[in-house]
Amino acid sequence: FEDYTEKELLQILTDLVREGSGQWKLADEKHARIAARRMARQSGTIGFGNARAVRNLLDLSLKRQAARVLEERQQGLSPDVFLIERGDLLGPKGLDVGKCEALVKLQGMCGLDMVKQAVEQLIKLVETNAEFEDQEKKIFDVTLNKVFFGNPGTGKTTVAKIYGAILKAMGLLSKGDVIIKIPQDFIGEALGQSEA
Repeated sequence: FEDYTEKELLQILTDLVREGSGQWKLADEKHARIAARRMARQSGTIGFGNARAVRNLLDLSLKRQAARVLEERQQGLSPDVFLIERGDLLGPKGLDVGKCEALVKLQGMCGLDMVKQAVEQLIKLVETNAEFEDQEKKIFDVTLNKVFFGNPGTGKTTVAKIYGAILKAMGLLSKGDVIIKIPQDFIGEALGQSEA
């Protein structure tokens, strides 16, 4: 079977919202279109789950929604318990710089000016993309993969783990896992066995 189109993913999402409790509602249909567009960009990639991806997104959205409602109630507000807002469905628009422990840790590290600057640029790009998404404009591609190289003891592994945690805090990774490889990991024992 072929992957679902953006339009079909949107239909699946809106159907699931309606079928849920019969009372769920989206604050703005535009947010569902943005979510479908995000999922459609993953089409054809390893691990993309089509309708399962939509269901997983809705499950995550309802967890975010429940946490938001609880927090608002603790603040003395009276939120609509069936309303799914932008942040519930799409995640945070950007990174709350003061609350991201990993970013605070990176900023507190000695040196690493180029790394800090690259992370700042990434944060600005993600915020710009969020604004473009809200306007339903084309967004900029974001490359998350990084190679950290340098002499031993310069902080490569530490910074890579912090970078993964920052990406997770921004909602760009689900786990924030970092895979650490050394040159020997890419060399096979026989001709043709090396990793690509």
